[in-house]
Amino acid sequence: LSIRRQRQMCIRDRGELTLLYGLQPDADAALLAVHLALQIQARGQRTLYVDLGVPRGESLELFGMESSFCFGDALRHIRRLDSNLIESAFARHPDGLRVLPHGPDDDALERFSLGELFLLLGSLRQHFQHVLVNLCGQPDCDGLRSFVNHAQRLFWCVAVSYTHLTLPTNREV
Repeated sequence: LSIRRQRQMCIRDRGELTLLYGLQPDADAALLAVHLALQIQARGQRTLYVDLGVPRGESLELFGMESSFCFGDALRHIRRLDSNLIESAFARHPDGLRVLPHGPDDDALERFSLGELFLLLGSLRQHFQHVLVNLCGQPDCDGLRSFVNHAQRLFWCVAVSYTHLTLPTNREV
């Protein structure tokens, strides 16, 4: 019984993890993710938006922001990732939302080790009440699967194609 209670307390101390995923690279997914992250932040939850979607850098363009500290930097500085580094290095939207983009010089997600990703994700979830990650367009890899395994919510982003849709004519109705 005490082990179960300790585990529940440990889980409660971590922020929630929400993912957006789609097979195809999609700039519109960044728009959806940005609005979702802002809504979560507006509800009073300290929120981090991690933009690992393809194409890279869409969220920063949508926000009209720049960031000198990116996902790869967070992985390189995982041992010293604390509230001071987050406050000074992570990009900040005027509404308080923190943004951690996939930088132009960062390695692809599949090149990062699972151990590094696990440690970073755990650390980020200790510092934020909610972490939203855009993974749209990322190829299937162990890192992607690790994110999915740890998420509380997964939203699938699909593109609806109307090119083969046939609408009934007035005579058929």
